[in-house]
Amino acid sequence: MRIRTLMACAAGIAGMVWLAGCATDGVEAYFSEVDPKTNVFVAPSVPYVEKIAIMPFKAPTELIGTSVSDMFVTEMLRMSRFQLVERSQMANVLNESELALAGLSESKAAEVGNMLGADAVLVGTVDEYNNIARRGHSIPVVGISVRMIDCKSGRVLCSMDLAKRASSSDITLPEQARLVVHNMAAGLYQKWKRVRMQPRPSASSSPPQAPGSSSATAAAAAPAAAFSSPTPSAPPPAPAGVKISDMGLREATLTWNIPKDSSIARYRIERADKPDGIFIGIGEAAPSRGTFTDKGSSLPLRDSTTYYYRITAIGASGLQSPYSDTQETMTAPPPSPVTGLTAESGLIRSIPLTWAEGRDTGVNGYVILRSENAMGPFAEIETVKGSSTTRYTDGGREPGKLKDGMTYHYRIRAVNEVDAVSEDHPPVSATTRPPPPAVTDLLAKDGYPREIPLSWEPSTDSKVTAYAIFRAEGPHGNMAEIEILEDRATASWTDRGGERNPANLGRLKDGALYRYQIQAINLGDTRSAFGPEVGATTKPAPQTPAGITIASGLPRKTRVRWEPNPESDITGYLVEGREAGAWKFREVARIQVAEGVPLEAIQESLADNTTYEYRIKAQDKDRLESEWSACVRGTTKPLPPAPTGLKFTRDGEQAAVSWTPPENTEIREYRIWKKGMLGMGGGRIGETDSPAFPVKLAEPGSRISIQITAVDGDGLESERSETLEIRR
Repeated sequence: MRIRTLMACAAGIAGMVWLAGCATDGVEAYFSEVDPKTNVFVAPSVPYVEKIAIMPFKAPTELIGTSVSDMFVTEMLRMSRFQLVERSQMANVLNESELALAGLSESKAAEVGNMLGADAVLVGTVDEYNNIARRGHSIPVVGISVRMIDCKSGRVLCSMDLAKRASSSDITLPEQARLVVHNMAAGLYQKWKRVRMQPRPSASSSPPQAPGSSSATAAAAAPAAAFSSPTPSAPPPAPAGVKISDMGLREATLTWNIPKDSSIARYRIERADKPDGIFIGIGEAAPSRGTFTDKGSSLPLRDSTTYYYRITAIGASGLQSPYSDTQETMTAPPPSPVTGLTAESGLIRSIPLTWAEGRDTGVNGYVILRSENAMGPFAEIETVKGSSTTRYTDGGREPGKLKDGMTYHYRIRAVNEVDAVSEDHPPVSATTRPPPPAVTDLLAKDGYPREIPLSWEPSTDSKVTAYAIFRAEGPHGNMAEIEILEDRATASWTDRGGERNPANLGRLKDGALYRYQIQAINLGDTRSAFGPEVGATTKPAPQTPAGITIASGLPRKTRVRWEPNPESDITGYLVEGREAGAWKFREVARIQVAEGVPLEAIQESLADNTTYEYRIKAQDKDRLESEWSACVRGTTKPLPPAPTGLKFTRDGEQAAVSWTPPENTEIREYRIWKKGMLGMGGGRIGETDSPAFPVKLAEPGSRISIQITAVDGDGLESERSETLEIRR
C-alpha cells in the first residue's frame, strides 16, 4: 500500500497525477468537503498537464467574462499543481486586446496556448449571469460552461458546466458566481483524482525533474506509466433502443436497452440545443438503469424549446462507446393564459376576483397582479395555490384593506409545477365602495329646556351601520364628536348634554345656541362627508324676579314682596334668607303661583332689632330657574327703652315707686320685678299702665330691690331698668 502511494505521488509531481495523494491537507479539505453537484466529463486518457493558460470567458459583458475567468485563476492556483500563463503574455503574443482573447475559437485558443508553451488552455462561457424574480424576491442565477483543450492535439481533455440559483436573495451576483466557480473546481478536483495519466512526452520518455527535486524523486516518477490503462480489445457498443419523452415540463426522460452481458461501468448523457451543436454532459446513469430524466439541475431547460440528446456507454476499462442516435424532443410551452377573469365592484375596501380553472397539465396555481393605473405597472400581490382554486379576494374579507372608492386593475397568469407562467389575462377593473353619502336633511328644534331634538332621514346606503353626531357651542365654537348611534334605521336623537335620564333636566345651557353636523359610518368605519350645518337654541331661563320690597320694623319678623315674572309658564318662586353677614342662605319659603295667592314671604320668630337679607328666583313649568335676584335687607323692630329715673316716695303709711316713661314710645304696660339675693326670692311682683307702683314694706330693718320693664303695644318688653334699693 505504501509503495502504491509513493508511486501515485511521484506520478503526480512528474506526470501530473494531479491531486491524488500529494495534496496538502488544507487543499484536500478545501476541495473535497464540497458536494459540488457539477456536471464534469474527463477524457478516459489524459496527457501530462503542467502549464495552462486561462482565457477570458465569453459573457454578456467583457467585465463579467474577465471577472469569472479570474475566479478560475484563483481556484487553479489554490490547487498548487499548475503553472499559469500570465494574461499579459497572451496579449503580447497576439498583439491584441483582451476582448480579442475572449473572442478566440477553441482551435485558435489552443494555437495561442502552444505558442506560449502551455500544455492546455481553459476556455469558458458565462451562460447566465442575472437576477430572476421569485415569489417577490430577486434571486441571483449564474451558469458557466468550461473546457480544457490540449494545446498539441486540440482534443477536449475535460468539460464541466454548472448553473445554480442562489439559496437566498441576500446573496449578490458576484458571491453566487464565486460559489459556482468553487463548486466547478471542486468537481474537477474530485473527478480527476480517479483519472489515470499518460506520462509526460519527452525525448527520453521520462518526465522532467521538478525544480529542486532530487534524483530519487525523479526516479520515483518513472513508474507513472504503470498507471496507464491497457488498451481494451473493443469499446462497449453504442446504447440501443433509445427513446425520449416529449412535451415535458422543463424535463425530458430518456430510456434505452440494458445489455444482458456487459462490462459497462456507466452511461453518460449529453445534450445540445442544435442538431449539430455542442453536446454537453448533463448527467450519468448506473449500468443497471436504462432511464435518465433531465430536469435541468445542471443546466436549466427552457419552455417550448427543442433539445437534442445522445448517450454513450463508458466501459470498466474507461473506453467510451460510440454515441447513440440523437434523440429530439421539445419541452412543454408555458401554461395557456387564464380565461374568464372578473372583478366585482361595490364592496368596502375589498374586491373579489374569479376566473376559469386552468386546464393545462402541471398548472398548480395562479399569480395575481394589480395596478392602480390601467396602463400599469402591474405588481404581483399574491400566488394562489392549487389549479382548482378560482377565487381570490383582494384586500381580504369585507371590509378589507384597500382604499375607499378606488379603481384597481388586475391581471392573472397561470403557473405550473416548474414555475413556468402563462401570458397575462387582459386587465379587468373594479372599484371599491366609496364613502357613504352625506346626510343632508338634518333638522334641529329650538326652545327645548336644556336639550335639542335632532332628526334626519336614514341613509340609503345599505352598508351604513352608524351615525356620528358632532356639536359646537355658539356661533364660532369648534365641532366635536359627542355621540355614535349604531343603527342605520335611527332617524332622531335628542342632545341632552350627556344626561341619560329623561326624568332629569338635560345639561345644555339655557338660551344657548348649538350647531350640529352628522356623518354616516359604514361597516368598514368609513365616514361620509359632513352634511350642511344646522343650529338651534335651548329654552331661555326665566327672568330674575324684580320689584322686590321688604317691610322693616316688624316685631320679630320680616315680610318680602315682589312683582310677578313676565313669563306665562312660571310655576313658583323660591325665597332664601339669612342674617346679615352670615355665610349661608337658607330656604325661607316656596311660593306656588296660584290665583289669589300673594307673592310675599313672611319669616317670623326672628331676633329683635336684627337685620336680615333675602333673595328670590323664579321657576317655570320645565323646572328651569332664573338667576337669584339682588339681595334686599330689612331689620326687625327694636325693644322699647327701659324706664329711667326710679325713685321711692312715702306718705304716711303709703309708699310707692315711680319712674320716667320712655320718650316717643307707645307703652302698653310696665312690669315691676323684685330682685332676689343670689338669684333667690326674686320675680315679677306686679304690672301697671302708669309710671308708678305702690310698694308694701316689710318689718323694720328690711330692704327690697326693685327693677322696672316697659312693654309696648306689640308686646315687646324692654330690658330691666337700673335697680332701686328701698330700706325700712
